[in-house]
Amino acid sequence: MDDDIILVPTRQAAPTISLSGFMVLVASFFLFKAVSIAWIGAEDYLASIKYLKSASVFEQAAAFVMAPDVFSQFLAGQMKVVLP
Repeated sequence: MDDDIILVPTRQAAPTISLSGFMVLVASFFLFKAVSIAWIGAEDYLASIKYLKSASVFEQAAAFVMAPDVFSQFLAGQMKVVLP
């Protein structure tokens, strides 16, 4: 049955993230690493990373991502003053 109705399919927009949102995400990640280093302690944190490097592929990837970097270590040093 032809009732002369024209249907126009709508296109759903792909989800996007703004540059500021991406920067907040990256900053939060570095802050999380810094808090982890400061809370656990640098020696224990490095021991955990070393343990992850000897485990499965997924845990090796986590060790690579969570490896301490200069910025996270600097932030952790600053937090050591505040944390007990």
